[in-house]
Amino acid sequence: MKKTHLIFLHGALGSQLQWQPISSQFEKEYVVHVPNFPGHGQSNTALKESSYLTLAEWLDNYIQANAITNYGIIGYSMGGYIGLQHLLKNTKINCEFLITIATKLAWNQEIAEKEVEQLTLEKLEPIANKLREEHLVTIETLLKNTQEILLSIGKKPLLNSDFANNKIPVFMLLGGKDKMVTAQEILSFQENQPNMYFEHLENQPHLLERMDPLLLTEKIALILKTLIN
Repeated sequence: MKKTHLIFLHGALGSQLQWQPISSQFEKEYVVHVPNFPGHGQSNTALKESSYLTLAEWLDNYIQANAITNYGIIGYSMGGYIGLQHLLKNTKINCEFLITIATKLAWNQEIAEKEVEQLTLEKLEPIANKLREEHLVTIETLLKNTQEILLSIGKKPLLNSDFANNKIPVFMLLGGKDKMVTAQEILSFQENQPNMYFEHLENQPHLLERMDPLLLTEKIALILKTLIN
């Protein structure tokens, strides 16, 4: 029996390192992929433009280049959003499921502009050194690219109606202490979507690095067991 591939996708300003403590727990039973998005981590790949659509195209190409045929996506924050965009091509792909974690779904231009206002060197000073060490690109380039990605979401956000024909199970997890994403926006997004499911992660914050890795690993493993075994 062929092993299912798991593709772990990191969030904005992050890299594959975000998933390290969790993704490694699945390597015995699954084929695990933890790529860096272009312009993140140690990736030296450049895209023609920075947008969530070009990142989704890159994911499509990554899956094709690695000949991945049976797989599920586990995406944190921005990674979950890229996963949702990927599902819109459900007639041409072999994705079996998507798990999003702390993925914001309420977007418009105003919300995107407010998020971009938080992406300055001054406001990110507490983690500036970490960002410099983690990424090949300069911190200025990283911030500029991330701003453009968020603005692209605000300009053309994913909508509930986009998924009217979706047949792929989507599990949306959200920390009970998340201050960036609300349960209401997820519930509104999945309204009348029979293949979308929502669950709280009790007492968990937004940042993946601050979530309980054991709790999150157990939750993902439980979902995988119901889907695959």
